[in-house]
Amino acid sequence: MRIGILEDSPAVSNVLKAALELTGYTVQDYHDATEFLASIHSEHSSPPADLFDLIIVDFLLPGELTGIQVISQVRRIYPDLPAFLISAAPIHTLVAATRDYPDIKVIQKPFRVSALLTAIEKAKNAS
Repeated sequence: MRIGILEDSPAVSNVLKAALELTGYTVQDYHDATEFLASIHSEHSSPPADLFDLIIVDFLLPGELTGIQVISQVRRIYPDLPAFLISAAPIHTLVAATRDYPDIKVIQKPFRVSALLTAIEKAKNAS
C-alpha cells in the first residue's frame, strides 16, 4: 500500500513515515501543500493506479490552503481515494470541516501511531 503524507512538521512526518515503513507501507512525505498537489497533478497524467492508495493530511498547514482544501482538490481527480485528516485543532472544528466529506477519517493529535495503523488497516479492509 502506498501512502502519501502531507504534514508541515518534519518531526511528526518523520515519525509517521518511519512507523508506516516499518509496517511495510511505501510512504512519500511532503511538508508543503503546493508540492503535494503538484505531485498529485503530475501523477494524474499517469493511470490513477500509480497514485497513492491512501493519503494522510494535516488540517492546519502554512500558507493559504487547509488540509480539507487540499483533500478537496485531490478528490476532484480521485474521488474515492481514502483520506485521513490529522490535527491538533478542536474536534468540533474538525467535524465541521469534514461535514462535506463524511468518509474522511479524522484523527486528533496527539495520537498513538498504533491507533493510526489500526485505522489504516480498517480503511484498507473496507476498500
